[in-house]
Amino acid sequence: MSSSTTLFSNISSNSTSLFSDKCTLTVLTVSFLLVLLVMKETGVLKFLQNSKLSLPPGPPKEPILGHLRVMPSENQSDVFHEWAKVYGDVIGLQFLGRNIIVLDSFQPAKELLDNRGLYYSCRPNFVVYELMGISPVLTFLRYGTKEFFKHRKIFQSFFGKRESAEYIPTQAEYAKILAGNLIRDPQQYVWYLEKFTTSVIIRISSGYQVIEDDDMYIKIAHEYSKKLNDSGSPGNTPVDYFPWLRYLPSWFPGTFYAFHARSAYKMMRQEFDVPVEYVQRQMANGTAQPSFLLYLLEGLNRRLEDIEDPLKKQTLYREELLHIAGAAGTVYSAGGETAYATLQTFILSMTLYPEVQRSAQEEIDRVFGVYDNGVSRLPEIEDRENLPFVECVLQELFRWHPAVPLGVPHRSTSDDVYNGMSIPKGSIIFSNIRGMSLDERIYSDPDSFNPMRFMPKEKGGKEEPYFAARWGFGRRICPGRYLAETQLWLAIATILATLNIRKTRDENGKEIEPEVKFTDGLVR
Repeated sequence: MSSSTTLFSNISSNSTSLFSDKCTLTVLTVSFLLVLLVMKETGVLKFLQNSKLSLPPGPPKEPILGHLRVMPSENQSDVFHEWAKVYGDVIGLQFLGRNIIVLDSFQPAKELLDNRGLYYSCRPNFVVYELMGISPVLTFLRYGTKEFFKHRKIFQSFFGKRESAEYIPTQAEYAKILAGNLIRDPQQYVWYLEKFTTSVIIRISSGYQVIEDDDMYIKIAHEYSKKLNDSGSPGNTPVDYFPWLRYLPSWFPGTFYAFHARSAYKMMRQEFDVPVEYVQRQMANGTAQPSFLLYLLEGLNRRLEDIEDPLKKQTLYREELLHIAGAAGTVYSAGGETAYATLQTFILSMTLYPEVQRSAQEEIDRVFGVYDNGVSRLPEIEDRENLPFVECVLQELFRWHPAVPLGVPHRSTSDDVYNGMSIPKGSIIFSNIRGMSLDERIYSDPDSFNPMRFMPKEKGGKEEPYFAARWGFGRRICPGRYLAETQLWLAIATILATLNIRKTRDENGKEIEPEVKFTDGLVR
């Protein structure tokens, strides 16, 4: 008991509470007491008190406040993983009438989110994202709704494994452009990585071709990413837990994220509306290129032709256009943002682990041959199976620092029991992807970037499994995973075939060791 208390104290002192403001705590505590009163009058409290099963174990909690004051607002995935070392792979947290379940290893996540997906595929309220204008998007839609199935059908028909193969020539083209930009101006590598991911996604979604470095779409993607990562953990801010805070003035405790969301609304909507407006103009001019948006807008126009009532036609147009913009915005933001983050991690890993870079380049040289100090040709997607170590580099990128460390939270829609532990209906479920990537029972020396961990033993590897949690779980698994994985492989293989990535040097010629530090937000 003493050792766990000490560790918990250390963890708490190194993390900032989600509700650290004293005034905010007072307001929320009063609100919680009112909730308790309602629960008592309706009999809900008595039902809970009579429950024989307890929540999964977790850190010590305070009366009334529960875990409110220890709930981290920063580096949540890392804090949760440290807690899991003490309290187990499934952690239970409570505060202000809320139940939070953290799944820190792959097995319970698979059993609950995959095998019992019918009850764990819904989402909590994302009030902050709604205020920002990020709606409706498949990532955050409630499971089982008409809108959810509509959006999922759209993505399955456009980004399945077979359908995604049609975009490979576009992805390969832009991978070569990326390598050329990095050769020409390596100091701007971060900007060119973002240009690459944005160019591919906007070409697929709207047919638009990014050419200039200061293209409007790159600026929109950059600002969108910044605003999104400044908006707190998804579904896990005071405003998400207490939606009525959105109606209060900005000086009121706990309203920061509502104010941030409203101020970002106009900018965030550009990610959804600008591509739609572009394709509509191209359609009017007869110059629209084949794209995700063109397909959806043409389908809408055909439906409108069959409606004679002007009012009904106008209503359908407005409703469907909102969903079309939401679907396109999902492609634009989710497809570009996670790939951009992963490529930044790739550059970092090659800088810190030059021996890995050399091994990958030696494999490429063996497969393609070297001509005039360069490979005879650039890698194509058909070469993927002949470059097993390059494949392991990609898979290790997914594991080493996952782009979405906590995933997107799920919400349980039914009371459930797991290994003798109660998971009440309405619980918010966090799959700690980052924690799973550090599981020492599966991955040896998990903090190190080591692609050889996946290689067969006869080739000197350890035959550890690929990181299965990389795309999420169950019925909320990433619908664009085939598109994203191909795009990342092409970019990584092309960079390795054409460039050497090294640490920069100071004025004295000494190598500068880069700091390994990641942003905190939905995308890491």
